[in-house]
Amino acid sequence: MTELRRKHLLILASERSPEAYQRLGDIVDGNAYYWSSVNPETFPNYQAKLDAMGRAVHANGGLWLAPAAVGFDARLIGGTTTVERKDGETLRTQLNAAMQSAPDGVGLISWNEFSENSYVEPSRAYGRRFLDVLADIHGMATPQVASDLDSSMPGDTEVRAEIVAPLAAIAIITFMSLSVVVWRALRAR
Repeated sequence: MTELRRKHLLILASERSPEAYQRLGDIVDGNAYYWSSVNPETFPNYQAKLDAMGRAVHANGGLWLAPAAVGFDARLIGGTTTVERKDGETLRTQLNAAMQSAPDGVGLISWNEFSENSYVEPSRAYGRRFLDVLADIHGMATPQVASDLDSSMPGDTEVRAEIVAPLAAIAIITFMSLSVVVWRALRAR
């Protein structure tokens, strides 16, 4: 089913358990777990679950993309689950856990998921705080972004250089990261 496409694409599952991944392991190139709602403080064996996922994916020769999120709030979409951002500590905790699971890459959840309150993008609510946290973790300076950049609200469609340059830098970093993942996958074959 996926064999013809896998010659030209990396096809990743998004399974939530090692057993579920193992059922698909032979027809995919790895697993990108989208886990935006986990609270590492209250989820039993959070680290052990990520570690088990990483081991299962790697045992099958696949790429493991571990998840990390800044927080979560399902109330805007009718839910009740909330994971507080704690001024960046939730993101730091989740990134540390993701890295301990020996990933080939980390899936940061997410750039602009405003409805789940798991966004990293600058906003009126948090300003550039989560770009600053990411930059601090990586020992880098935060890209300069216009202070009025907030995609959670409708705005004009004028393209301004002070907005395009930081977004282009983010796109380049994303492309380079994906290129490394693809290169590692091709090298492993």
